Amino acid sequence: MNIGSLRRIALVVLVVSGSPGSLLAERPQTAAAATTTVRPSNEQSDLQQRQSIRAALLGEPSLSAEAKRCEIVVRGGFATLRGSVESENESYTIQILAALVVGRHHVANALEVKSRR
Repeated sequence: MNIGSLRRIALVVLVVSGSPGSLLAERPQTAAAATTTVRPSNEQSDLQQRQSIRAALLGEPSLSAEAKRCEIVVRGGFATLRGSVESENESYTIQILAALVVGRHHVANALEVKSRR
């Protein structure tokens, strides 16, 4: 499945559900949960999933250069996203792209939106 197909699937899910949040796992409940250090895994499947998420981010023209460089850690099939992004829209876009790779309940979005600082 290529990136274009993934984007179309995400768009269909968003249109049908009416909300980007319904596709995504809930954000961590506490600051500690969002900032806990997660060490990268050397498992082949985790490395492949990380590379797939990175490729999806790099192929998404709506993301800023900074957003495309966010930290992605995949361990045991669970992706943690960290870094700064320009907007809530970028944060959701990154989370959706990651969810399309690892599953919607396997993403922790700890991205910081600059406008909320």
